[in-house]
Amino acid sequence: MDIPKVVGIVVERDFGVFVELVASELVSSGGCTERELVKRLEEKDGGDRVQKALTTLARNGLVHKDDGGKFRADVSTINLRWRFPYFSVMVAEEFGEESQLVVELLLVHGKVTSKQLFTDERVGSSRLSALETLISNRVLEPEKLASFETSEHPPAKRMRSASEVPKTLAIKITSREEALVPIPDKTDSDTTWKLRLSQFHLMACNKICTDLVRQTIDVQAGAVVEAVLKKTLLKEESISSSSFQSVSEATIYQDLKDSGSSVDRSALDGKIELMCRPDIGYLRRFGDQIHAEVTTMLNIVRRKTAEEIILKRFGPEARRMFSLLIHKKKLEAKHAAELSMLNQRKAREMLFKLHDSGYATVQEVPRTSDFKQSKCIYIWSVNLPEAYKRIAQHIDRSCINLYRRLKTMEEEPKEKKDSDLRRKQKEFIEVSILRLQINLMLFRDLK
Repeated sequence: MDIPKVVGIVVERDFGVFVELVASELVSSGGCTERELVKRLEEKDGGDRVQKALTTLARNGLVHKDDGGKFRADVSTINLRWRFPYFSVMVAEEFGEESQLVVELLLVHGKVTSKQLFTDERVGSSRLSALETLISNRVLEPEKLASFETSEHPPAKRMRSASEVPKTLAIKITSREEALVPIPDKTDSDTTWKLRLSQFHLMACNKICTDLVRQTIDVQAGAVVEAVLKKTLLKEESISSSSFQSVSEATIYQDLKDSGSSVDRSALDGKIELMCRPDIGYLRRFGDQIHAEVTTMLNIVRRKTAEEIILKRFGPEARRMFSLLIHKKKLEAKHAAELSMLNQRKAREMLFKLHDSGYATVQEVPRTSDFKQSKCIYIWSVNLPEAYKRIAQHIDRSCINLYRRLKTMEEEPKEKKDSDLRRKQKEFIEVSILRLQINLMLFRDLK
């Protein structure tokens, strides 16, 4: 991952240019005190802007203060903000627009009190319903707000109003001001809420696995897997098969019945038996308990996605060679050429293309003690974890280039920026970024 570029684009997109300068300085320096930041950035106002920028970053969990008084950037959390537009879209699809607005406010501000969530009297009941939906689905959790103080300045006392929030990609914050109005009795106005980011990973995992089953088997099997995943509890922060609990078959059937599915008990048994077969392996049965093999499903999707990326970048011959090396583990170039039905020259060309992009590795094995290259054999293979890491890096670069393109379009003259062609181009770029973020989550977050 190109950390400085990602930090610069993400922080500037969400918080503005000066906050981005502070975050980039913390990343490049490895950490520094507030006084050092003021000196490095040559601030002449006593450091007020630096203090406000640090408060904003700390409130969103992007920096922390160590025992030595130095502020350090949390690169992993900044990297997660890459996925915020996709998180927003997921919530809108799953829970509706009002829930999306609540999540967007939390994504931008980090932590928000109940009082700040209710922007005017007209949204009181719908906002409360959205809040209850998000809490019941474990997207939100309460947290006691801890004040953040720098060494020389008091904490900021006001959350930015919605009109001050940058209009980020796919996150369209309302323009209403946060007026403090009476809120329903069910909501404690002093409660501070924050997002459970691991829940977004779980939602993405459920969607990816369900879509895979629908594509490879049928819609009814997808409904069964969706019911299994929705009834499980995430026991750990990481996504793996061991993170999910088993569910009884009776519970799955009742959930399908409540959702209006047409799957009867005999059909449910058939679908479960089919997906428990060793050659499919989407589910596993332990008596009456059904367990989702999430890791197996994610690995299948990851491999298919990697093959599609290689197909688009290098063509069908490279994709065939990549799949062959995964299946056969290790091959010499001449054997790879025979099995892939390519001539020797074309096979070597494809192998070196994969190697130069980091998708394949080669090992030199000497046949004699003098280690002459002419007497060595070369074994080709694919290291999938490293290949996936390289794909994630390529996606990062693509996202950076697309964000820069969007920024350039925003700086164009108004008459050109508002043209139909530019609007279509902007929509296409935004959709492309969202698709790339899905793949980035698949290759980097869901392990």
